[in-house]
Amino acid sequence: MSHIVTIIITFANKPLILNAMEAQDQKIITIGRFSYSRSLLLQALLNDSNIESFLVPKDVFFPPKYTDIRVKESDVAEAMKVIANSQQDYGKSKAKALKELLVMRRILVPVDFSETSLEAAKFACSIANRFKSEVMLVHVTYNFVIDTVPRSDFYDYQKRLAESLIEIKDVANDNLEKLQKKLQNYCKENNYNKVEINSVMLAGNASAEIIDYADTYKPFLIIMGIRGLSAKNKYTYGKVADEVVNKSNRPVLVLPSDQAGTIDDIKEVMYAMDYDDHDISSINKIIQMVSPLNIKIHCVHFSFVRTKPWDKMKLEEIENHLRTEYKDVDITFQNIVTGDVSIGIETFIRNNNIGAIAVTTYKRKFLENLFSPNFSEKLFKTTGKPILFFPVRR
Repeated sequence: MSHIVTIIITFANKPLILNAMEAQDQKIITIGRFSYSRSLLLQALLNDSNIESFLVPKDVFFPPKYTDIRVKESDVAEAMKVIANSQQDYGKSKAKALKELLVMRRILVPVDFSETSLEAAKFACSIANRFKSEVMLVHVTYNFVIDTVPRSDFYDYQKRLAESLIEIKDVANDNLEKLQKKLQNYCKENNYNKVEINSVMLAGNASAEIIDYADTYKPFLIIMGIRGLSAKNKYTYGKVADEVVNKSNRPVLVLPSDQAGTIDDIKEVMYAMDYDDHDISSINKIIQMVSPLNIKIHCVHFSFVRTKPWDKMKLEEIENHLRTEYKDVDITFQNIVTGDVSIGIETFIRNNNIGAIAVTTYKRKFLENLFSPNFSEKLFKTTGKPILFFPVRR
């Protein structure tokens, strides 16, 4: 059962009273209220110290004037040290934090020059304009292993292969430049004046290179386009997208091409809850990402065949806690019993005009282990909606 916990910490010779609610063995605590710019600086410093933090806007406008900073209870002491050190050495902390802030305002879009990846890149631009972000286009060419030792039997073959690889790289570079210019023109046409578009080309295994580059580039979001319904009425859930979703440490939005448009087309988002330790953290991330976009959030738990006795209590715990912290956020909470989870999700999406689904990678693996190994692909087929995957910190 949840309960309110009050913690008093002495900070700057003044008692700071922190209120938190324990939900599923975790507590999320507000450690202070700061101006929005100061909050971004502090969040960057906290992230640099491997402390997960959430910003709670105190008004509905973006950017907000003030935000609360929240962390997990286990990180409170270390977070307060980070804040204290930032005040004692403000110059260095600000310079370091500003560097981190540039990293946080980034969207990574893998492209293969198809219409699908173009639509995903356009969608990324619509988000980037809201957050004043950079859109980084990344294209990966396959890196063939070449036997560099000259042999009379293979020399001509190796020479032709090397020439072909150079030609492939030149064509890819040319296509990448054309795509970048096309997107820049698209942004001008749509008055996306706050978007910067850049590109990079890599060589190797596509999914591995994308994941490694994301670890270095550190985008706040990866957007991957997938082909829509085929002639056989099936979604092509690509291997590259699947591996990036499974292995990336960054949120990944998988976007079907026939659903791509702009972020303004999405008015409602559904988050599939687990009732485990990941829910509070994930919902905080969703709120932080979508609240400036005026998107309504539906937090839904789907029970298979029958509801468990404690489901209602858990739902009330989460709802009471989040409504206290996010009074101005449009958010709903529901328990739904269904004999088929995919049908239950499809029905809820249709009845509530859901534009996108949010789920943790843990939830996705749980559903696939429980129902079928291609549950995510089935979800795309039945709903046709973009799915935002959040990685789970363990």
